[in-house]
Amino acid sequence: MLERQVDLFTKLCTTNQFFPANFFAKRYGVSKKTIYKDIERITDLLKETNVRIVKKRRLGLKVYGSTLEKQEVLDKIVYECSDNDIPIISSLQARRAVMVKQIILENKKIALQDFFYKWIVSKTSVLNDIAIINNIISSSSIQIKSDGQHMFLDSKEESRQIATVTYIIATSKNSVSKRSNKEYLKLFFPEDILLSVENFFRSVSNVYQYDIEYVI
Repeated sequence: MLERQVDLFTKLCTTNQFFPANFFAKRYGVSKKTIYKDIERITDLLKETNVRIVKKRRLGLKVYGSTLEKQEVLDKIVYECSDNDIPIISSLQARRAVMVKQIILENKKIALQDFFYKWIVSKTSVLNDIAIINNIISSSSIQIKSDGQHMFLDSKEESRQIATVTYIIATSKNSVSKRSNKEYLKLFFPEDILLSVENFFRSVSNVYQYDIEYVI
């Protein structure tokens, strides 16, 4: 399955709106015909699930199914891509990584409206992301908060660093293939820093694998 197809399906799963095929054609720089072929490929994978993609004239495409069912299908697709040695980081993973980086690691206050617009997701999806992230970092005793307008965190730097490391290690074990480790870390840290760390490990070991726990 292509990265574009995973990203397309992720976008549809994380919103309750209809999106025209033309929207995705422009987004990925392909034709509408290609987008419809992508939808056919995705539909084949949904045959044994309760999740379905509906096409409506003048409205576009929309995924129907419960939040849990859609998440299970997404996780399965990402897992199968990783199992087939295809380096893939879904939009869902990237979106949550950006939240962790900006809110926890960089201690920024993020406007919900701006986030909805950038990632084309509903408020419900973002609040669900917050709940999932908070569950993962619960051992660090800090939580992302929302006042309905912004997402933010009020905590000391040491606690924020611990929470970030906890999240990265937990999510990389669950859904990121070994080949994708480096790309996943780029969502959190500058590439030059990662390169310095990589060079250090190569200087002290003849055999080097990009293991996230070692890099962190």
